[in-house]
Amino acid sequence: MEVQKTLLEQSLQERITPVVLLLPTPAVEESCAKNDLSFLDILRPFCTIQDIDVPVRTASDQPYRLQEFRLRTFYAADICQQSVESAEECLLKVVKDSSEEALAELQGDPQNLEVIKKMLQSESLSSWFQRYSKVFVETLGFSDHETFDHPIACLRAVSSRDDNPIHKFVELYDTDPMPTLLSDGTMDPKLLKIYVLVHDFQDGPADRANEILSEMRGTFGFNECWLLCINSGSSDSALDEDFWNSDKLCSTSLRIDVNKSVPGKRRGTFLSENDLNEINELVAQVCCKSILPYMEQRIRSLNQQVVATKKGLKNQIKNLWWRKGKDEASESSNSTMYTVGSIESQIRVLADYAFMLHDYELALSNYRLIASDYKADKAWKHYAGTQEMIGLSLFMLDQSRKEAELTMESALSTYQKQVPAGQRYATRCGLWWAEMHKARGQYKEAANVYFRAGTEEPHLRAGIFLEQAAYCYLRAAPPMMRKYGFYLVLAANRYNVCGQKKHALRAYTSVLSIFDGQGWNYINDHVVFHLGRLSAHLGNYLGAVQHFRKLITCSHQSPINQAAFLKEFLQAVQSASFDKRKMLLLDLPAINKESTRVYFEDQRTYASVAASMLPDDIWAPLEVGLTPFVRTNARTWLDPAVSKNSTSEIMDYNESMAGETLAVDVEFMNPLQIPLNLSSVSLLCKFDIGSASSKEGGPGSGTDSDDLLDSDGNSLALSKADLMESNREDDASRNSNEQQELSITVVEESITLSSEERHKVQLKVIPHVQGLLCIMGVKWTLSGVVRGYQMFASVEAKTDSRKGKRDMPHTCPPHKRLKFLVRAHMPRLEVSLHGMPEKVNAGELRRVVLELSNTSDVILKNLKFCTGQPGILIMGELEDLDTEFPNCLEVPFAEKQNIREDFANGGAIGSSIYNFPQSTMLEGGSTLLWPLWLHGRETGATVLNSVLYYEASDASVQSHYRTVRMSHSLEVLPSLQVAVHLSPCLLQLEHYLLRLDIANKHDAENVWLRQVSCIGSRWQIAPLLPPVTKCSGSEGMLTEFSQTEAAFLSASVSPSQLLPAGQTLSLFFQLLDVKKGDNKSTKPEFLSNVRLGPPSSTAPLIDVTKGPVSKFHALVRGLKEKECLSRSSLDPWKVTDTTLDVILISEQQDEPSTVKQTVLRDGQRLATQHICYCSPQQSSPLVWLMEGPSSVSHDFSKDGSCKVPFHLSVKNYSHRTASLRVSMTSSSDRLSEANAMHSKAGNGNQSGWYDVSLETSSDSKAQEERILLTSEEANFPATPFLWSSLNSLKIDRLGSGETETYSLQLSVFAPGVYDLSGYHVHWELLPEPATESASRQKDVGFSGMQTTFADSFMASDAEQNTARDLGFLNSKEQDSISGSGYGHPFILTVDKQGFVA
Repeated sequence: MEVQKTLLEQSLQERITPVVLLLPTPAVEESCAKNDLSFLDILRPFCTIQDIDVPVRTASDQPYRLQEFRLRTFYAADICQQSVESAEECLLKVVKDSSEEALAELQGDPQNLEVIKKMLQSESLSSWFQRYSKVFVETLGFSDHETFDHPIACLRAVSSRDDNPIHKFVELYDTDPMPTLLSDGTMDPKLLKIYVLVHDFQDGPADRANEILSEMRGTFGFNECWLLCINSGSSDSALDEDFWNSDKLCSTSLRIDVNKSVPGKRRGTFLSENDLNEINELVAQVCCKSILPYMEQRIRSLNQQVVATKKGLKNQIKNLWWRKGKDEASESSNSTMYTVGSIESQIRVLADYAFMLHDYELALSNYRLIASDYKADKAWKHYAGTQEMIGLSLFMLDQSRKEAELTMESALSTYQKQVPAGQRYATRCGLWWAEMHKARGQYKEAANVYFRAGTEEPHLRAGIFLEQAAYCYLRAAPPMMRKYGFYLVLAANRYNVCGQKKHALRAYTSVLSIFDGQGWNYINDHVVFHLGRLSAHLGNYLGAVQHFRKLITCSHQSPINQAAFLKEFLQAVQSASFDKRKMLLLDLPAINKESTRVYFEDQRTYASVAASMLPDDIWAPLEVGLTPFVRTNARTWLDPAVSKNSTSEIMDYNESMAGETLAVDVEFMNPLQIPLNLSSVSLLCKFDIGSASSKEGGPGSGTDSDDLLDSDGNSLALSKADLMESNREDDASRNSNEQQELSITVVEESITLSSEERHKVQLKVIPHVQGLLCIMGVKWTLSGVVRGYQMFASVEAKTDSRKGKRDMPHTCPPHKRLKFLVRAHMPRLEVSLHGMPEKVNAGELRRVVLELSNTSDVILKNLKFCTGQPGILIMGELEDLDTEFPNCLEVPFAEKQNIREDFANGGAIGSSIYNFPQSTMLEGGSTLLWPLWLHGRETGATVLNSVLYYEASDASVQSHYRTVRMSHSLEVLPSLQVAVHLSPCLLQLEHYLLRLDIANKHDAENVWLRQVSCIGSRWQIAPLLPPVTKCSGSEGMLTEFSQTEAAFLSASVSPSQLLPAGQTLSLFFQLLDVKKGDNKSTKPEFLSNVRLGPPSSTAPLIDVTKGPVSKFHALVRGLKEKECLSRSSLDPWKVTDTTLDVILISEQQDEPSTVKQTVLRDGQRLATQHICYCSPQQSSPLVWLMEGPSSVSHDFSKDGSCKVPFHLSVKNYSHRTASLRVSMTSSSDRLSEANAMHSKAGNGNQSGWYDVSLETSSDSKAQEERILLTSEEANFPATPFLWSSLNSLKIDRLGSGETETYSLQLSVFAPGVYDLSGYHVHWELLPEPATESASRQKDVGFSGMQTTFADSFMASDAEQNTARDLGFLNSKEQDSISGSGYGHPFILTVDKQGFVA
C-alpha cells in the first residue's frame, strides 16, 4: 500500500521537475487558438504522467522504477526571473481572488474552533495558502544560483501548413530570441532537441503530415520526431471534463493574464477525445523515450566527471591546496563567478538532476560536496541554496532530522544576511522549513519559523505567515489558545492595513470566540471594533450593528474611546436603515433586573412608597380586625385534583383597578464615563382587552412582537405565554395601535445619565378598561437615534417536589409579578399625615393631622383606623383641632371640653383599632381632617404602620371595601431621663419623701420643667415646706402668704426652671397619705399637681386626667401593671393600693434662653414623662412614732412635778406577725453622761442648756452628746424627768398591717429642754407555717429607698445593684429575723409659765 505523501513532498515533486523549452511557429499557435488555447496550454494538463512505471538507472548500477513523472513547459520569453513588482502584483491577485475561497474552506462558523481544526486537518495543495505558496515559489524560479529551473530539452513545433517545415525547425532555434540565462552562460545551451509536427484536421487530412514526418525522421532522427494531430472534433462536441481550468493553465504568474478566454465560450471546442488521447500519448512517449534517457545519460556523464575531478584523496588534497581565492577571495554573490562549464556548476546540475529523478542519495552527496566549495568561496547565495537542498533531501529520505534542522537554519540565516537579494529566498526557505515541521507534527516549531520568516516581509505576506503561525499553535498538543488568538489578531491587523478587508474579517471572526468572556477586555474590544468597521466597509451594516452593540458597554475604556464606540454604533444603525417602529435589544444603559419592583393597588392601597415596600406579613396582623373575614373553601385530599397549569397561572397574576396607575421601579445604570441621553423611556406592555376573569377577549393592544429585534437584528418572536397573545385576526392586528390608545396610557420619561450614574426611574402605565395586562420590559430611545429595549426576567412559580412532599406551588412575590388582571373601577381614598416628624425627643407629645380625601364620586362610610404602635400613636378627638396645641391640653380648656361617647367608646385603652363616629361619611370630592397624637417612648428607630379601612356606600361596586396602608419611620432621640426615689419620713408615720432625679440627655436642646403630677389611690404630692418656726396668724397655722413663701423657699422648686442640655437636677417633694379607710372595693384616684417655677408663674396646668396625656398614661400604666403582676404573687388590689404614678411635664426649647414665656406660642413642643407604680416601702418591717406636745409651761412653785401625756404608735409593715419590747430610759440613766458634757462646757455650776441643732438624726447617742440636761433651780441631785406610767412595754403579737397605740406619761421635775428619744425598741418577726411561708416568700423584703424609673429610662447596672443590695435576706434566712432601734428625735421644752397643750 502506497504511503500517503506529505504536502511538502507533493509540493517538491511538482516544483523541482524538468523544464522543457517550447518553440512553436505562428501557424501552430493559430491552430491552437481555435480552441481558445495556446500550444503551451494544450500540453500543460498532460505534463503530469501518472503510473509511468519506467526503470531508471542513474550513477549506480542498480536501477529503480519511477512511478510518477512531471514536466514543466515554458516559452522562451518566460524563462527569466520575474521582477519583484510583477511578482508582488501576481501574489496580491492570488490573495484577492482567494478571499471568498478561504471563507468557504472553513465549511462552517469561523468562531467554532472545531470547524477550523477540521479545515486544517483536511488541508491540501488546492487550499488557498498552498496555492499562494506555490505561486510565491514559482516567482523565484530561474535564479542564477540554482539549476533545477534550467531547461533540459527544447521542443520545436511546426505546423503542417507551414512552408518547408524542415527549414522551419532549424530557423526556430536560430532566429527566435533565446533566454538571457542561455546567452550569458548561466544555462547550458546544449539541450535535448525534440521535433513535433502539428496537423490541424480543420485544414484537411493527415496525408501530407505523414509525408513530412517521414522526411523529418530522416533528417533529425527517428526517436526525436513526433506527429500531433488536433482539432478533429466539431463545435457540437462537448468534453466531459474541462482540462484547461485556471489551476492547470496558470502554473506560473506569467500566464495569468495571457490568452484571456471569451466569456461564455468553452475551451477545447474542436478537440475530441482522440485528440486528448493523442496529446497524452505524445507527452508520455517524449518523456519515456527522450527526456528520461537523456537525463540518465547526463547524470552518468556528470558523475564520472565529478569523480575524476573532486573525489579521491588526490583530488581532495589538490582542491585544498589550490583552491582559488581561499585566503584572499572577497565576499561576493556575483553569478558570473560560476559559469556553466565550471566544476561547481556541473556538480550542482548533477545534484538537481538526481533530485528530479528522485535519487535523493546521489543528490544529497553532491549537495554536500559542493556546499564546502561555495562556503570557501564565500558565495553565500549559492551556499544557502545548497544548504536548503541538503535539508530537503534529508527530509525526502527521512534521515537525520537534526542535520536537516541545522542546514535549514543555516540556509535561512544566510539568506537573511543577503539583503535585499536574499530576503525572498529566506521566505521560501522558511515556508519549506515550516512544512517540514508540520509534516513531523512539530507545530510549535513551525509557528516559530513562520513568525521568523514573516518579520522582514511586507504587511500582506507577514499577515499570511502570522495566520499560519496561529493555526500551528491551535494544532499543537495541547492547543495554545492564547497564542493562537494573539497571532491571529496580528494577522488580521496586517490584512486590514493592506486593504484585504475580507481576509481581515475572516481572521477577526475566527478569533472572536477566544477572547470573548475571558477577561481580556482590551484585545476583545480591538477585535470587535475592527469587526464592526470591516462589516460596515463591506456593506454589512447589520453585522456592524451587532458588533458595535457589544462595545457600547465597555466601562474599562477611556471616555474618548467610549464616545468613539458609541458614535460608530449610532452611525451603523443609521446606515442599516431600520424601520422606525423596530426596537433593538440593547445593553446600554444597563438594567438592574433584580431590583425591579412593581407597585400596584387592588383592595389594598398605599399612602406612600415606603408602605408599599413592606411585606404583607407585617400588614396582616393589623388588618385582622378591620377587613371582613372571607371563608375560603379549603381543599382536602378527597377533592379532585386541580391542574398545575391553572394553579400557577392564578398565582402569577396580580389584581389592579381600571383607571389606577401601575408603577415599576426600574434602575438604569450608566457603565460609561460619558453622559447618556435617554428619551421616550416607557414600559413595554401587552394588553388584551376583555373580561378580567377570562383570558379570551378582544384584540390585544400594545407592542407587537414583530417590532422587536434581537441582538443580531432578527425579528424576535415572543412566546404566547409571555405575551398572553390571543388568536388575533389580521384586521384586529391592524387596529392594535388604535386600541392601545384607548385601553392603556403609557407614561414616557426622559432622563440623562451622567458618568457611571445609577438612576432609579418609576415608570407608569394606566389601564383604562378591564383586561389582561403584561409588562414585558422597558424601552427607550438612545441619543435620539436608536430605539432599544430590555425584557424583564420572568419569575416562574416553583413547586416543592421533594421526596415525601406533595407538589405544592410556591407563589411568586406580588411585587415581582408583571401580569395583572385589571378589574372595574373602585372608589379611592387619598390619605396624608400633616405634621408627622422624622425625629422626636423621648416623651415628646405631638399633634398630627390626618387628612382624608375622597377622589371618587362614591360616598365612603364606616371608617376605621388601626395602628401597630398604640403606645406611640393614638386617635384624638375632633374638638382637638379647634384650639392651638398645646393650649387644648390645659386645664381651663379641658374643663369646657365634652368627650363624645360614641368616639370615646370606639376603642378601649390599649386597643389598636379606633372606629370613627357612625355619622362620619365622606362624600365624593370632600376632605376630612382628624387629629392624631404622637408620643415618643423608647429611644431608637421605629416604624409606625397604620391601616385605614373604609367602605363604599354604592352596592354596585364590585368590592365594597378597601384599605389604605401607611408607614412612617420615626427616630426617638434621648431627652429627659427621670427616676423617682421614695423614702419614709422620720417625723410623721404616714408621710414619705419623694426625690425626682432628672437628667437632660439631649446634646443641644434645653428643657423647661413645667409641672409634676401625682396619681394614686392614697397618695398626694405636695411641696416640701421648710421648718418655719415663726408663723403668722392665729392658732399657730401658716397663712396663705406664708405657705407660698415656704413653697418658694422649699427644695421642690429648682433655682432655675431651665434644665440645660447635658445637665442633671433633683427635685424634692413630700407624699401625704390621704386614704381614710381600708375598703378594698372602692379605689378613688387622687390627683395632685405641683406647678414648677417661681411663685409668680401663671402658666396653666396641663390636665393629665383627660385627652392624650391621660390616654398615653393609661397605656404606660397598663404595660407596667402587666410587668408588676408577672413578678408579684399579690392580688391586683395589693399591687395598686400602695403605688402611685408620677407625670413630669416639660417643654422643649430649640434656642438657648434663660427666660421662659408665660404664654405658650403656637406649635410649642410639649413632653410628658410617665413613671408608674412607684411603691413606697420601709427600711424596717416595724415603724414606731412618739406623739405629744413639744412645749409646756408649769408653775413648779405650786407643784414640783409636771405631768405630760404622750402616745407611742407602732405599725407592722411586714407580712408576718411580729413581737416587740420597748424600753423607756429616764434621765437618771444618763446623768453621768450629762455631767460629763456639762463639765466640758467649762462651768460646772451653770444650769440650763445650750443651743442644740434640730437635726433629724435617729442616733439618740449622738443627741445625748450634743444636748445638756440640767435644772436651773434644782439644788438636789434628783433626775430631771422620768416615765411615770411604765418603764418597759412588751407586745407579744402584732399582726401584719396592724397598728397599736399606747399612752405614756412623763414626769418633769425642772424646767429645761429635754431629749425624749432615748427609748429603745427590740422587735422580732415570728416564723410562719411552711405553707404560708412558701406562698409569701416573694413578698418579704424591704429596701431603704424605693427607686422607680420612667418607662423610657433604663437604670444603670450600679443603680440596680444598689437597690438589690438594700434588700433583706432570702426566705431561708428570714425565719429568724430580728432587730432593734432607738426612738426618733423628740425635743420637749418646759418653762415656768402656764401649760400649753
